[in-house]
Amino acid sequence: MSNPSDITERRQSERLTLRVPVTCILNDGRGFKGHSADISTGGMSLFGPANLPAGTELRLSFPLPGSADGLLSCRSKVIQSVLDSRTSQFRVGVQFLSPPESLVKTISSHIRSRR
Repeated sequence: MSNPSDITERRQSERLTLRVPVTCILNDGRGFKGHSADISTGGMSLFGPANLPAGTELRLSFPLPGSADGLLSCRSKVIQSVLDSRTSQFRVGVQFLSPPESLVKTISSHIRSRR
């Protein structure tokens, strides 16, 4: 778990606030439900009950409001996990791993439409 004051800005893409349910499935098949905080074409920040170590790989599934694509899904890797004292949940930053071009285009279009 990281200390919020020690976290450096690692974002490389424009972020958009996004509050949607997220299903997280670990490589061993275990899973949990959370909700997103924000999204970019490179990753997502989400809140959930699990403190996942950096480097943990998982599959995320989530809806994107206004998207005709329905439920989006992508392999991801945990970059950081920080306990949020306001929510008593972990805020987990993930990087999308080799996201399909269709996912990148859908997220990029969503971000542009919300500016």
